[in-house]
Amino acid sequence: MSQSAFDEARQTAAASAKQIAQKLGLRSDEVSILLCSSDGSSLRFLYPEALFKTGIRLPNDRNSLAGQAIYYQKPQLHNNMTQIKRMAFFERVKTGEESPTPIQKMLTLPILNGNNVTAIVQCSRKAKTLEEAGPDFTKDDIAALAEDLFEIATLLPLLRPTDF
Repeated sequence: MSQSAFDEARQTAAASAKQIAQKLGLRSDEVSILLCSSDGSSLRFLYPEALFKTGIRLPNDRNSLAGQAIYYQKPQLHNNMTQIKRMAFFERVKTGEESPTPIQKMLTLPILNGNNVTAIVQCSRKAKTLEEAGPDFTKDDIAALAEDLFEIATLLPLLRPTDF
């Protein structure tokens, strides 16, 4: 694939992420898209741009939030992240104009192609405290994002690097 086609597909994915953020009343840095490797063993950020540029590959750990969504092939709702054991490294990476803020709530959605998860969309509510984070994520939020997830799913063949 040409670099321009890859860049265009990434721009479309970024636009989808921003649309998801708008639907859920989130900031654009509260949505991330992670690609699954072709063998399913690792994940790589596609969006936001700051995390994509790191080029970091994350192991697909069944105990992680993304790993659970991949393994069970179902969305995961967590409305009190202080109770969830997790690696909070990426919460400290500045992805928007504001200083990094802890994730208080998270919705993790698998994107399926047939029987395989090809990507993960994570929506978060960031704030200093749980009370400041806004409303809980719900099953209605999952339903509201179906069209956006389908659009992202159609882009995935264009977005996976040949070595991933």
